[in-house]
Amino acid sequence: MKKMMNRKALLNIYREHCRKNNRAEFLRIMRAQTHEHFWHLFDETHPEYKQRFGFFEGGRGGGRSTNISRSIVSIALDKKLRIMAGRSFQTSVEQSCKHDIIAQIEDMGVVESFKILKRSGNILCLTTGALIMFGGFERADKTVKSMSKIDLLWWEEADSAMEAMLDKIEPTVRKKRSRIIFSWNPTKKDAPIERFKELYRESTLGSVERKTNYTENPWCTESLIAAADLLKKKDYEKYLHVFEGCFFKASQHSILGKVVKELSFETTDDMSTPMIGIDWGFSKSKTTIVECYLRGRDLFVRRCAFKVDLGLLDTPPWLIKHVPLVLKYTSRADSARPETIDLCRKSIPLIKAVLKPPGSVESRVKYLQGLDNIYIHPECQRGTAEELISYQWKLDRFGEATMVPEKENDDIADAIGYAIQPKIGDNRGGFVFA
Repeated sequence: MKKMMNRKALLNIYREHCRKNNRAEFLRIMRAQTHEHFWHLFDETHPEYKQRFGFFEGGRGGGRSTNISRSIVSIALDKKLRIMAGRSFQTSVEQSCKHDIIAQIEDMGVVESFKILKRSGNILCLTTGALIMFGGFERADKTVKSMSKIDLLWWEEADSAMEAMLDKIEPTVRKKRSRIIFSWNPTKKDAPIERFKELYRESTLGSVERKTNYTENPWCTESLIAAADLLKKKDYEKYLHVFEGCFFKASQHSILGKVVKELSFETTDDMSTPMIGIDWGFSKSKTTIVECYLRGRDLFVRRCAFKVDLGLLDTPPWLIKHVPLVLKYTSRADSARPETIDLCRKSIPLIKAVLKPPGSVESRVKYLQGLDNIYIHPECQRGTAEELISYQWKLDRFGEATMVPEKENDDIADAIGYAIQPKIGDNRGGFVFA
C-alpha cells in the first residue's frame, strides 16, 4: 500500500511538472486519470473543448461528480478563472460540490496550491488566482446577478432545478467563451432540465451530451457493483433508475405512488404546527427524521434526512442538525429503541415514543393513502420522493399484490407515520383530516 501511495504521489508531482513544461505529456497523464467522457472539459486540444453547454446524465457510480470536480481543479490550475459550482439547494458541506472538489484537490496532490477562504468558504488557487465559488442556485438572487463574470458554471443534481432559475442562468452567464455544465440522474421526462437540454441541444455555441453509468466507469468499486447487482435482483425498476439512469417509474404495486409529488413551498400560517417523526435504523436500515405539516388533506414534507450506521452518541446532534425545530416542538419516535430515546431526551427533551400495537402500520398506511397529496420539498435529502414511491405492497408466491406493506423502502413512510400520529386516531381508522 505504501509503495502504491508513493507511486501515486510521484505521478502527481510529475503531472504538475509537465503542466507547463510538457503539455502533451501532461494531457496524456490527465486523460489516464479521468474518464474519457470528460476530457473535453480540461483538454484544450479536444475538438469539443469550446462547447458552451455540457449535459452529463446517468446512474449512480457513473463518476460524474468525481470527474467534473477533477476537471475543475485542473482548469483552476491552468488559468485565472471564476468558477461557480453548486446545486439547487445547498444544505450541507458533506452533500455539496465543495466536498467533491476538495476531495479531488487532495487526490491530485495539489493541496498546497489551494486555500479555503475563511470568510466566504470559497476556494482560491494560489498559483493562478482562479476562484471556485459555491452556492445553492434556487436561493441565490445576489449570486445570480454576479454571474455575468463567471467563466464556468457547474450545476450538480440538475434534475431538481426549477424552470424559472434555469431560464435565468443561461442569459446571465454571458462572458465570452463561458461554459455551463449540468450533471444529474434523470427522474422524470418532464423535468425542467430535460426541457432545457432539448432547447439548447442544437445551440450554435455548441453542446455536448454524455451518459455515464457504473458499467462504463473503470474505477467503480466492488461494493457499488455488488449493491447494483443486489438491487437488480430485488427491484429491477428501481435498479434501472438508480444505476442505469433511466427515468423513475412507480411500480403498479406502489402504496403512495399516486400522491407523492415534488414541490418547492413555503410554510404558511394555515398549516399545522411542525410535526416531527423519527425512525431508528437497524442493521442496513436508515435512521430517518422528517419535519412535515398538514393543511387539509395535503401533507407537506419540509425536511427529511436519513443515514445508515449512525452511532448512538452521534444521533442527537445529527437529528438537531437536520431538523433544528426538534428542539422546540414535540417529536415522535419509534418505541422499539427505548435506550436511544432515553439518550436523545438529554438533548431533545420533547421527544416521545410512539407505541405500535397490532394494526398500527396498516392504520398509518390507510391514513397516508387517504391524503390528496404528499409534497416533498427539494431541500429534503436526495432520494426522499423515490423511496416513498418505492414503498409497496408485499407480493404473494404467485406474484399477486397483498394488503401487507413490504418491509423495504419503509423508513421515511414510518417516520412520517410517527410524525402525524396525533392525526391518525385509533387503529380502527378514526382519522382526522382537519
